[in-house]
Formats: sequence, structure tokens, C-alpha cells
Amino acid sequence: MKIGILIIHGMGDHSIGYSKPFQNLILEKYQGKNEIIFQETLWNNVIKEKEQFLFKSISSNLAYDDIRNFMIYSIGDVIAYQNTNSQDDSYHRINADIYNNYLELRNKLSDNDIIIFVAHSLGGVILNNFIYDHQDKNPVKFSCLFTLGTPLALFSLKYKSLDLPIKLSDDQKWLNLYDKDDVLAYPITELSDKYIEHNTNGKIFDIEVNVGNILQSWNPLSHTAYWKDSDVIHYILREIP
Repeated sequence: MKIGILIIHGMGDHSIGYSKPFQNLILEKYQGKNEIIFQETLWNNVIKEKEQFLFKSISSNLAYDDIRNFMIYSIGDVIAYQNTNSQDDSYHRINADIYNNYLELRNKLSDNDIIIFVAHSLGGVILNNFIYDHQDKNPVKFSCLFTLGTPLALFSLKYKSLDLPIKLSDDQKWLNLYDKDDVLAYPITELSDKYIEHNTNGKIFDIEVNVGNILQSWNPLSHTAYWKDSDVIHYILREIP
């Protein structure tokens, strides 16, 4: 058996290989005999060129370049990721990028193999929407999905009612890991009656973790520490046969 792990990064500028430390920890701690195949997505490439142009074109006469760089490459990601119902908007192009990576991973696996999703921060919102948008016409195959430090609860403010979580079959589940000191991470199991029902039926779980080193674990810097945290690795390994 093979286990495919699709990795989805959060907001901010990322380069090829960003998930390598995470991959190495999984392989180092894994004690099973199955082959693990990783697929690293890089959805920020969809909007990176535009963000670079924006920063270059407007920052020359402004102060606080480092902070503006953060705003454009992080907050800018959130602003850009809006569904305008145009197939050419960033939302649909990012969705297409995730789908292409998913298909690439599927092509390396057989029908009996397992797929696990691991998404950090804004990547958890992107993954949720990706699965939701495909679930009726072309459902995505997976056994377990992990969201790490996701602000999905904040995105519920966009809607009058966010009462319909993604559809999960009896052999699928969603583990939402969050650190209470991470101000971008929120529980999701009580967002609506439907989320509560999924939690009661053993399909969606909120799991509190304490991530990061001595400089990160007690403050909002914990948001950047999920990928290398031993507890996070532990929970993911539990779902890999």
C-alpha cells in the first residue's frame, strides 16, 4: 500500500521545498512499512508575480518596507483569495492549482491507496473550499484531512450562515489542530449545528496542541510552528497505516 500526502501551505511567500523539514520528520518517525509519497503544492505562485509587481511599484517612496512586504505577501493573499464568480479570479485559479496537484498525486497511487491532506493556516480554508466545490459533481478522494492553525472560523463572517461543513463519509474524518496562543487558529466543531453533528458522529475533531519552541509556544508566533512540532507529527502518524 502507498500513502499519498498532499501538503498545502498557508499565507505568505513560499518556495519549492518549504515542506521538506515536515516530510523528513514524518519519514523519520514513521514505523510502518508502507511507502509514503508527498505532493507539495505551491498555490502562492498563482498570485506571486502580481504581489511582487505591487510591492515594487508602490513601495519606493513609502516607509516600513518590511511590514509592507508582510502585508502584501500575507494579508494580500487573504484579500486576493475571494470568490468573485469569475473563472479567472485568484480563487478559481488557486482551486485549479490544488486540483492539478491532487490529480498528480492520484496518478502515483492505485485506487486502494490512501490520501491524506495536510493544510496550514489559509491553506486550510483553501482546502475546505476545494473539497466543498468538488463534492457534488467530482468528489475528492481522501481518508483524513488535517488543518493546522486555520482561520476558517473567521471566514464564516463572509456568510449569513456557515452551517454546511464538507460532506464526510463514514471512512473519512477531519482533524483540526490549533494552539490556543495562535490568534489565527480557531476551533470549528461548534460553528453550527451541522458541525456539532459531525463532531458527535466522530467525523470532525478539534485538537488543542502546544506548538513551537520556548520563544514561540506561549504567544502568536506559534502560528508558524506547526510543521515541525512533535505533537502535530504524532497526530498525523496515527492516521498513516
